Amino acid sequence: MPTNLGPAITPPQGVGSVASGLPTLISNVTTVAMVVAGLVILLNFFVAGYGFMFAAGDPKKIQDAWAKIWQSLIGLLVIVGAFALIRIVEIVIFRGEISILQPIITGPGTP
Repeated sequence: MPTNLGPAITPPQGVGSVASGLPTLISNVTTVAMVVAGLVILLNFFVAGYGFMFAAGDPKKIQDAWAKIWQSLIGLLVIVGAFALIRIVEIVIFRGEISILQPIITGPGTP
């Protein structure tokens, strides 16, 4: 049996350890989830505004439109609260050394 197995294989550029990959994965998932939630809230505002404009004085339609507006505002507060909670957990657990809340989506080959 040959003892020389050839040259050592080096990982591709941008591929790190699990310690550097997990925060990146969490960052990507939270960023995508927050963007999707923000778009849903924006769409809900538009639908509520459309319903409010074309309520034609019908109290039931106006009440439904205001309910959608309030639900959208509560959803917006939940998103902001989630960002704050993630940052607090990041500071307490990781001592602020890593950034889970990165504003960009990263992948192989990007720093």
